[in-house]
Amino acid sequence: MGGIVSGTWCRWGTKTTTDDCKRIDIRYMKRKSLLTAGHSGSLSWNRNSKPVGNIGYQCYSDHLILNFRYRENGG
Repeated sequence: MGGIVSGTWCRWGTKTTTDDCKRIDIRYMKRKSLLTAGHSGSLSWNRNSKPVGNIGYQCYSDHLILNFRYRENGG
């Protein structure tokens, strides 16, 4: 179940929802002191021990900027 031919994979007219996207745990970043002004870095995730994505970030005193690229259909 849940393979590439099930669910929304075959529905060409569907839009990506937030449930389909990776999540960033801001509490984790706070615990690790990653949210201090002037700090920047990246977060990454793996699937089967292989890197499959990352997102860069820059912290300011009143906001956080996330930098990422998205390739539709893995292109």
